[in-house]
Amino acid sequence: MASMAADAERAGFESAWAAEFYDRSAVVAVAAMAAVTESITLGTGIAYAFGRSPLVLATEARDLDALCGGRLILGLGTGTRRMQQDWHCLSGEHSAPRIEELVPLLHRLSRLDEGPVRHEGRFYRSHVIPTAPVAAPCGRRCRCIWPG
Repeated sequence: MASMAADAERAGFESAWAAEFYDRSAVVAVAAMAAVTESITLGTGIAYAFGRSPLVLATEARDLDALCGGRLILGLGTGTRRMQQDWHCLSGEHSAPRIEELVPLLHRLSRLDEGPVRHEGRFYRSHVIPTAPVAAPCGRRCRCIWPG
């Protein structure tokens, strides 16, 4: 993935994307791509939105965006009901309302430099009070996209 992203950048492509599956992490692939590129936009296409906790997903997005100097697009997907059930140990129900709650929570968690996050939602409960200073995220707010 890293060498293909570097080749795509040299060829003038606008973006390069890393997919995720049960045997591949889009997060690790984007980190490798960031190490060998300078200007191309990098994205997860897609990362499983429900396979990580909201805090882990927000932290990974902050780290990736810092590694690539603000060039990250976090593409999220729900996967199929079977993927949710068999791979991520979830019920597989209510995907649309779950992701509708998740994305704004990710934005808030990615801005912990602005203060604590207290969220009591239908699907997520998150109380994060930083115990040490939190640096501002790289340049701009994380751009999240998801199919649908």
